[in-house]
Amino acid sequence: MSSERDYTRQINGILAMTITDLDTGIIRAQRLPTNAKIDDNPEVKKIMGNDSLGRETNIGSYITAFKPVLTLSYSGEYLDLNALKKGRKIQTIAFDNLILPKEMQVTKAEYLGITTGKVGFGIPADATASASTLSETLESVELTQQPFDTFDPTELNSYAIGENFARKFSTDLVARRAFVHIEVPMASAKSARYLTEDTIGPQKIEILAKSTNDTVTLVRIPQATIDPSGTGFDPKAENIDIVFDLSGLGVCDPYSMYELTDTIYCDR
Repeated sequence: MSSERDYTRQINGILAMTITDLDTGIIRAQRLPTNAKIDDNPEVKKIMGNDSLGRETNIGSYITAFKPVLTLSYSGEYLDLNALKKGRKIQTIAFDNLILPKEMQVTKAEYLGITTGKVGFGIPADATASASTLSETLESVELTQQPFDTFDPTELNSYAIGENFARKFSTDLVARRAFVHIEVPMASAKSARYLTEDTIGPQKIEILAKSTNDTVTLVRIPQATIDPSGTGFDPKAENIDIVFDLSGLGVCDPYSMYELTDTIYCDR
């Protein structure tokens, strides 16, 4: 027996979603999007004619092209989403040429080394670095690097790099509370995840959406190809959109919708 909730029902959220790589069969284990929108993008040809008063009018139409796309909207940016948006794979590898940039205000003569697991740990003493500060005329002035163990704080505009990114600064920099920019090579063979040039193949997507009467709708997309146009990197992005092309060779229905009679549940 139907109720007012059934009569006024509407889809209002995503309960679950899986994105499965068709090449590997692996499901991407990442958080849910805030929204998943499908735009059919039909191109319609209008058939023109005349009405009984001789005016040109539209007497019919038909679809000449069908280019549906799925847009997944996520809150915020991070590497896995950026890789999916670009349609590229992630790999973990050891690098020997990563550079650590550092901006800091010098308020004391010596800074202790970084503890294990923090950015900068593993940097060797006297690693060849570069550094600069602003002069009184607001010009960039290169700082002189000294050996850490024999550091002379009286040498103007100088610094030293110790083990695990310990730092020493000359007396004049401390007195001015100078702002300093440093570049120093990170520990050799540093492990990092990065975006490779290998592209991601077609994906299968299953979306489970919730209705206001607690029933669910299943949307099945048998094949989706990532559209990497408009990609980039914005570390302060509030939202990121990932676009999939749903059209393909020999595809009649790029997606199907099934309204189930089952209702939602919570795991206990």
